[in-house]
Amino acid sequence: MSKQYPKKVINNFIFVVFSLFLVSLIAAFLFYYNYIFLKPVKFRVADPVIKVSHGQGFNSILNSFNKALYVDHPDIINLYARIHNISRNVHVGEYRVEPNMTWETVLSLLEKGESIKHRFTIVEGWNIFSIMGALAADKNLIKTLDYDNEELFFQSIPQFNGSPEGSYMPDTYVFSYPTKDIDILNRAHIAMQDNLENLYSVDNCHDLSKSPYEILIMASLLEKEAVFSDEMALISGVINNRLERSFYLGIDASVRYGVRNFTTPLMKTELRKMTPYNV
Repeated sequence: MSKQYPKKVINNFIFVVFSLFLVSLIAAFLFYYNYIFLKPVKFRVADPVIKVSHGQGFNSILNSFNKALYVDHPDIINLYARIHNISRNVHVGEYRVEPNMTWETVLSLLEKGESIKHRFTIVEGWNIFSIMGALAADKNLIKTLDYDNEELFFQSIPQFNGSPEGSYMPDTYVFSYPTKDIDILNRAHIAMQDNLENLYSVDNCHDLSKSPYEILIMASLLEKEAVFSDEMALISGVINNRLERSFYLGIDASVRYGVRNFTTPLMKTELRKMTPYNV
């Protein structure tokens, strides 16, 4: 006859076996969690930067990561992201993975939207051609404007009274992927509008016979023409008198714009040339 064990002994045995199984399961989980999520990620390329676009699914995001990093356990990472609701809260942007980052910190970057920030600066005194060149050269902006056709370029951008000059506030604009070139100009144009309206609303700081934009043009011409501040009153009077009498302006600042010579000394032929900007 087989030996009969007391029920209590059997229950204790089952409890011990179950406890050992549970401890082993927890140990295995902690081991794999540490192995997958807490060890530094391995780079495929130097300085990996991953772009996350609008409407991109999490599997597609992992595929993008796999081009720059070694994603050894995509299914487990995907499951982790879904359990923690990270896959539904990923922010669009560019993300730089730094050395010693783990998958835990990488996923946290996506969830918090801690993306790379870029800067585009419109320098005070720049004309539209300088701005146009800087936009074309910026590799972080999505290009939507036609830089090979000036007429189409000017037709596509916001401006005052049909002229892009003076339409954009000199400043540094912070942006992240995906930002379009036209987005920067729209922001700069709105900033200039607000600035002009604020200046124009200040009592005794403007000529009521001129619009804010006309005052801006006058100030720009004056700034470029005067070498010293004590010359400004005299030059301002000359400019006003010539405008009131419909004379040609005949000043270097307006001549330069008409002949597109912004750097070298003006030639006699350029000074004599009549352009829409010199009348």
